[in-house]
Amino acid sequence: MRTPNAFKFIVIFLLNALSFMTYGAWHTLEFESTSVEIYLPQKIENSKTNSKARFSLMINLHGCAQKAQHLKESGNWEAAGEKYNTIVAIPSVPDGGVYAGCWDYYGLNHKRDNRNSGFILSLVDKLKSSYPIASKSVFLSGLSSGGGQTLVLSCLAPDIFAGIGINAAPSLGTSALDVGNVATSVDSMIKDCKSLANNNDKYLKSLVVSVIYGDNDYIVDRDYNTLNAQVFAKMIETDSKESIKMSELPGSNTEGTGSLFLKKGKPLVSLIENKGIGHSWPAGQGGDKGDFIGRDSVNYPMYLLDFLITNNQRL
Repeated sequence: MRTPNAFKFIVIFLLNALSFMTYGAWHTLEFESTSVEIYLPQKIENSKTNSKARFSLMINLHGCAQKAQHLKESGNWEAAGEKYNTIVAIPSVPDGGVYAGCWDYYGLNHKRDNRNSGFILSLVDKLKSSYPIASKSVFLSGLSSGGGQTLVLSCLAPDIFAGIGINAAPSLGTSALDVGNVATSVDSMIKDCKSLANNNDKYLKSLVVSVIYGDNDYIVDRDYNTLNAQVFAKMIETDSKESIKMSELPGSNTEGTGSLFLKKGKPLVSLIENKGIGHSWPAGQGGDKGDFIGRDSVNYPMYLLDFLITNNQRL
């Protein structure tokens, strides 16, 4: 028969074991009537004994007709999160989204406390209060409408997000009817972006921006991607440009073309056209499942975290 002390020891041991197993794994957070898939790197366990340890945060937004579960299961975030000490959060669009589950990036009537922007900024606050996240290392990325919402927030709250990843996204201020044809310009988008930023427009110059898309994308006009890169290159005031050596990128297919926009020798805007993929998130591994995830592609999570963290202007 076990003694009370022996039983107590077993309980403590099991609780500690379960606590240890929660790192290096996905968790689901119920937040504001929707769910958020969260990946916690293993090294967070060590932060319990190191009060100075801080991690980056990447919020990743799914596209229309796609689910957060798809990016959790096949987006290929785990290895990148571990390598770059980054917590990854993938929220489901609140209330099922608009237009077949899209994020509400449309038009210019955006404020920090309305539509989907208010939800995401509240999520950032929630995660920063729950985990050891560096306030100057918060990033946002998304596919399609998720990329459109990323654009909105990069302009609306550039003081919050140090860097962004835009994947096959229509530009700021466009409508659902504009997806197939470019309906704005560099100058118009810059004006609209600075208007949304208001008193925080100074932070637009200190962003780091990555844009990626596939040359077989026939859903969102591919010219939006070049436009988005040009807009940020101009706002950040880059002064030179060079080609990306695609063969040196991580992934199962790195064919295509790429450009870096530099400021005083530092690459701050990246534009990649990945050959052979369509309208999809470039995961860089696995087999085709038809869930808007490109597996024969650049490993974008690995590339994106490396690019944003290495060139973070706010650290």
